[in-house]
Amino acid sequence: MEKYIEMDTFVSNNCIDIKDIDTFETMIKENNISTIFFGKRTARSKYNPIDGKCFLFVINSIFYVFTYHSKYGLYKTIQDYKNAIKMNYINAMTFYSIYDNNKSVIDINEYLLKEYCINEKEILDYEIKYEYKVEKNKYFFNFIEIITEIEKLRKDLNLNNIQGIFAFNLLNNVKEQEINPKEFIDKYKKIYISDQYELSITVSETFINEYDADFIIKDVNEILLKLNKKLFIDKNVNYSHNRLTF
Repeated sequence: MEKYIEMDTFVSNNCIDIKDIDTFETMIKENNISTIFFGKRTARSKYNPIDGKCFLFVINSIFYVFTYHSKYGLYKTIQDYKNAIKMNYINAMTFYSIYDNNKSVIDINEYLLKEYCINEKEILDYEIKYEYKVEKNKYFFNFIEIITEIEKLRKDLNLNNIQGIFAFNLLNNVKEQEINPKEFIDKYKKIYISDQYELSITVSETFINEYDADFIIKDVNEILLKLNKKLFIDKNVNYSHNRLTF
């Protein structure tokens, strides 16, 4: 079994670039390579500068390199990279954050869009569009941290995607002691990622349009029981002057 060693940035044009990962892996097996390096990779070139991540091995003092792109994070093994690409992960950090709970997912970005109305592609596009006003990495890290916690809550408590969003908000954002179902939906159907409230993990509009107050009360109470949290949710709770009253 190969040993993987993380390296500092590989800065060199003096190497052989292998085009695809399957050929790279075949060469490893055919040459009985026991040590594979992984890390960042840069190379100066007048026409095609390289800035990415890579796997690397050495034969007779010659570097053989496979380069890939992942803005956030490094893949630690070739098999991890192949699993991620097969499932359409864009970044290694996303893969290592949520892969264990989603091994059966065919396309992770379609899954995230379906479950949470947002995916990592949208976050990256937002970073590019608003690079002048976005603190580097901030929103992607927020996204990964929140999604990871929701996915863990779903696995540990056997929750669906909507219940997962509600459970996250009940643990992190709900300040009231009592609330009515409509107000709960209005306030806690989203988890905001960006300061400008432009990016959010969101309950589907279909659910919001079709929700039933009695169902929400029952559902939230079941989640509260699993979380060991207290909140009184009832249709008879009303708001007056921004304060909850009966």
